[in-house]
Amino acid sequence: MLIFDFRNHKKENKICSTFVLACLLFPIIFGGIIELLQPTFFAPRTGSYGDFFADILGVFVGWLVMYGWGKMRKTT
Repeated sequence: MLIFDFRNHKKENKICSTFVLACLLFPIIFGGIIELLQPTFFAPRTGSYGDFFADILGVFVGWLVMYGWGKMRKTT
C-alpha cells in the first residue's frame, strides 16, 4: 500500500530516499521490532529469525509485484 500511495503522489519518475525509507526500510524495521517484542508482550508467542526473514522477503516480493504492475500498466 505504501508503494501504491507513493506512486500516486510522487512528482518525479526516479527512486528517491523517501521511497526507500517509506516503502522498504520502514516495513523491515517494523517487522524486526515486532519479532523482538513478541516474547515480551505476547507470552505464548516467540520471535524468530525465520519470521523476520519472511517479513523481509515479503517486503521485497511486494515491491517487485508493484514494480512489475507499474511497468505493465505503463505499457497498456
